[in-house]
Amino acid sequence: MTEDSSEGLVGGPRGRRLCYEVLEGVSPGHRLYAPGTFRALTPSEIAGRIGEALTSDVLTVIETSAWDGFQAALATVVDSAMYWQPPDDDDQLLADHDVAYALVPVEEAIRVATAVQWWREDVLLDDQYVVDHVIEPNTEEIEDPPTAIGIRSNLEEWRSTSLEEEAKAVKERSADPSAAWSGHWWSTPAFSGVRSSTRSIHGEPIGLTLVEDRMDWHHARTWKLEFRRSPKVFEVSGPDRYRELVSRFPMEVTASRRHDWFRAAGAMGSLLMPDWRAVADDFDGVHLTTWGYLTCAGRALAIEDAWAVMAGLCPEETYWLADDLFVAAEPARWELDPEAETWSMARQG
Repeated sequence: MTEDSSEGLVGGPRGRRLCYEVLEGVSPGHRLYAPGTFRALTPSEIAGRIGEALTSDVLTVIETSAWDGFQAALATVVDSAMYWQPPDDDDQLLADHDVAYALVPVEEAIRVATAVQWWREDVLLDDQYVVDHVIEPNTEEIEDPPTAIGIRSNLEEWRSTSLEEEAKAVKERSADPSAAWSGHWWSTPAFSGVRSSTRSIHGEPIGLTLVEDRMDWHHARTWKLEFRRSPKVFEVSGPDRYRELVSRFPMEVTASRRHDWFRAAGAMGSLLMPDWRAVADDFDGVHLTTWGYLTCAGRALAIEDAWAVMAGLCPEETYWLADDLFVAAEPARWELDPEAETWSMARQG
């Protein structure tokens, strides 16, 4: 396979989807399907509609939009990410070269939009929140504050389990990437006990809303983090930085990820993801900027003679990999309004 060389938004599936959703938000009427039908337009027709919509007035609206206008589009982008099945119909249509090229002016407008300049900023240490979602409130799983104790041992166990999973998959799973197998598709230290956090916007932790593989949560509790020392953080701000992270700390996951990553991103051959235990030897945390998410997530990235797919990481998420790094303070409860799909603070404590 070959990789799209673009390092910008239109080079990755989540970035293309964002450009499209932002444009649709300010200039409705160029949907991907023929009006009143379920017939998908041809890529040429879609590119033509996008081109017609891109007046100077529309681009100016994008450049000057408030955060609320981008928030809805970004939430749709994250919620539609799926790495255990092929891209949905919209993502497949947007992947066409002519359609992606037609969206370049939207990307350029987003780049200069004042409301989202923070999408390329490093981790904001004085504004980090751990978010625990639940379906029902007052459950035991959200009562205890997150801790930074035992992280190293948790990562040791995570690596051991991951290597065992890979070895088992080598023996049991088909080497045909198109075979009907599925398993762990993420490239995070999921279920290891390692905690992650996100910043807030207008007082709301964005980890409440921007979650891949989101469940039907209606309640959450958040804690603001206070750091005991200044952490050393690896910043993933785009494809080159993710390649660097994986190249420096590689873990082979070819057999265990082969089938899911082929369906989701077309990745074939040797597959790699970060060895998070090895990362912890050099860094206290890994932060994914929103721009890094939009240009990397769900995309097959070439790393010498292998490939990596970022899956399961969310915008602005930082995984904390060091012991005794932070304490959790300022707990707050949140409730979801399912009709408006907005979160509001319920009560303190």
